[in-house]
Amino acid sequence: MKNKQLLKTLAKENNCNSAEQLQKNFKEIINVLLSIKTLVKKLHQIGIFSYIAVKKSLTTEMQYINQSNDKINFLLIFFLILIHLIL
Repeated sequence: MKNKQLLKTLAKENNCNSAEQLQKNFKEIINVLLSIKTLVKKLHQIGIFSYIAVKKSLTTEMQYINQSNDKINFLLIFFLILIHLIL
């Protein structure tokens, strides 16, 4: 139980560390070598998962123009409805 809490603390404090770095830190403190697979399994049990960031694709010039036109069309329709309700 204490080992899981220590592992959780190490993972939260150094959230940019790789599993290998966590393994090394854990071994330095507890003096027990966990395999990477066991370490990752224990992190999953605790509720800590690793995710890889995915870059957002660049918007092309045509997509940008279409998005701008959609916003302009929306505003025009909105104001036409508003004017119609007022009159």
